Amino acid sequence: MRARWASALLRGAVAGFAGAAAMHAFRLVWESANRHQREHGIFGFDKEADVRGAEWLVRGLAGHALSHRSAQGLGLALHYLYGIAIGAAYAAAETRLEWLSNIRTAPASAVLWLLADEIPVTITDISDPLDRSVRSHAGALAAHLVYVATVRGIL
Repeated sequence: MRARWASALLRGAVAGFAGAAAMHAFRLVWESANRHQREHGIFGFDKEADVRGAEWLVRGLAGHALSHRSAQGLGLALHYLYGIAIGAAYAAAETRLEWLSNIRTAPASAVLWLLADEIPVTITDISDPLDRSVRSHAGALAAHLVYVATVRGIL
């Protein structure tokens, strides 16, 4: 059982990395299609949110500020680490909770979008949801659909 769980954890981490990469590629296409207009960027997953999220984390943990360039790199790295962690946790949980595999991609994506993006990004003041368009929030939901579909396709 332990080997099965460890194997699932590793597969989930790989799937999570691939999901994060697919989500990042989607973001680049989305930003280009929306002519890089800030208000239509993907809420919680645009360059500004990357920077503010990294700054928020480092300020909270280390008590100091980051340069803008460092915050950009760290923000994107955190996105990938978060994707890896979510993928690994999902795959490991699925070994014990078989009903997880029966949840359809769209509802799973919506839950992930709300609980891992919209709500925490708003609560931490990384980004103001009212400062973004409906298209921006729809883009965030679509990005999470890409992530979940990629993770499930690999698992």
